[in-house]
Amino acid sequence: MVTRFFTPAAIRRLEARVREIARESIDAIEPGEVVDFVELVSVPLPVLVIAEMLGVPTSEHAQFKEWSDDLIAANDGDLQAVARVGQLFAYMIAQALDRRNDPRDDLLSAVATGQPNGSLLEDGQLGIFGMTLLGAGNETTRNLISGGGELLMAYPEQRAALVRDPSLIPAAVEEMVRWVSPIKSFRRTATRDTEIRGQKIAEGDFVVLSYSAANRDEEIYGEDADAFDVYRKPGAPHLGFGVGQHVCEIERVRSTLINGIERMPVIFHA
Repeated sequence: MVTRFFTPAAIRRLEARVREIARESIDAIEPGEVVDFVELVSVPLPVLVIAEMLGVPTSEHAQFKEWSDDLIAANDGDLQAVARVGQLFAYMIAQALDRRNDPRDDLLSAVATGQPNGSLLEDGQLGIFGMTLLGAGNETTRNLISGGGELLMAYPEQRAALVRDPSLIPAAVEEMVRWVSPIKSFRRTATRDTEIRGQKIAEGDFVVLSYSAANRDEEIYGEDADAFDVYRKPGAPHLGFGVGQHVCEIERVRSTLINGIERMPVIFHA
């Protein structure tokens, strides 16, 4: 139902807006003062882009951002946030039903009017689909930006290399996705008896798929698989999108699912 919004051509049309949001976020930061990188850099870009793709009015972006934070906090065990997520669920349903009567060129309209199995989605399905789009389109990108920022600060020589040669940036972004691995793991259930690398797995066993481990496989990425290297030559595709000790005050999301950063105080220098 929503594939056309995520084709390479569709994403390229978003590039100018993405750059605009990124520049506005950086320009608003006062050099020399401690600021929260997550709040001022990581959050605005994905939440505003996905809100605009969903068709959320500009006047409701602030509320939408709060609900987006609630989704993350709810996953972190915040019971009050869980209750507020109910408001987002109701909002998504109401907006989708409105689009069903008055379709527009946005994601919610595609969901509201789509008939994947020959019939329109029920109200609950509309709410879940809208929340899924928000979570998938926002949280992973937020955590990648936070983790990528942390890497560039932890490895200043790598940051300097990108400043000297911006042509390295596309490959560096892929390296960030590989290294950060915004999703920690998924769990699957074996549908039959099998064996993987000598480990016997019985039908019904739970199997945890660790994306971080896969993205650091020395057989694939070499002996320096655990190193962040913007010069890394493109090889086997990372699994960031599926198929050390910290000394700064980084607060990480407490989750077995999401590899995210809650807060990360930094100082930008002019």
